[in-house]
Amino acid sequence: MRLVQISTFGLALLATTTCLACINGTAKPRTVTPHLAGSFQTSQRRTKCLQRPQDVLKYVKMDDVANDRLRAAIHASGLTIEDVSSRVGVDPKTVERWIGDETRTPHRTNRIQLVQLLSVDEVHLWPSLAGDVRTRPTSESELVHLYPTRSAVPFDIWTELIHSAHRVVDVLVFSGQFLVEQHNLLPVIRAKAAAGVRFRFAVGDHTSAAVIQRAQEEGTTGGLEGRVQMMRRYLQEVVTLPNVQVRTHGTILYNSIYRFDDQALINGHAYGALAGQNPVLHLRRLDGGLMWEHYLESFERVWQLAVPETREGSN
Repeated sequence: MRLVQISTFGLALLATTTCLACINGTAKPRTVTPHLAGSFQTSQRRTKCLQRPQDVLKYVKMDDVANDRLRAAIHASGLTIEDVSSRVGVDPKTVERWIGDETRTPHRTNRIQLVQLLSVDEVHLWPSLAGDVRTRPTSESELVHLYPTRSAVPFDIWTELIHSAHRVVDVLVFSGQFLVEQHNLLPVIRAKAAAGVRFRFAVGDHTSAAVIQRAQEEGTTGGLEGRVQMMRRYLQEVVTLPNVQVRTHGTILYNSIYRFDDQALINGHAYGALAGQNPVLHLRRLDGGLMWEHYLESFERVWQLAVPETREGSN
């Protein structure tokens, strides 16, 4: 048995990934009291919700690791535990057990129903299936999920990808300012770069013809240039750190690319539309996959053309 020591703040974070009441939408939207869901499965018994924060450390048995990918997919689809159980034809407690233990793989018939319902690749939800000959071909299973817009990508997905990266993070954007302001990226960069994670940021040159043209096309003349300058200013705080590289580019941005180890979010761009209004492909790197190589080769081409950023902010 494994005991994990977590603080009251840690309980609040844990609640965001294990609280089935939150998934079901039964928790009050403005409730901020740290709690563990009453239906969270731990070592063959159920824990009771903690109704108020305590100023002491808690010990929680964590024999089972929750399947956060399944939880996020259900959340992204706007469904509840009851919705899923009804459409797949199983008891709600069965769905809870699937979420509560990432090693618990549903029967193949149920898996097929789930991935069709959630529009998510089964290898993403259960990585152990990658070697199963009955799973879909690699060329299909690269696509984890297709989001209609970048705004539709759940906050939890960004959080999981950013914080789970332990080898490499590559970002190709014009601005990407939201990564810092919405996801508090700078402290993550400092901590992970110190641990050996490599970061590469290719951001726009606000004086380039490509950035100026994009601003005009999306109806934000001057606005995009300002966001690009803001992102470059943010990255000045980490540009001199080991394992962190920042470059500027003036290429036409056909796709914004956000790579986190072997997963990536590809944000395509349509003429006249803001980045947040365009679709996003969630890809997973698999042997023999074609889409992953296609987009990451594009990143490398831009990276070779980009100009290293200096600490003073000049090229």
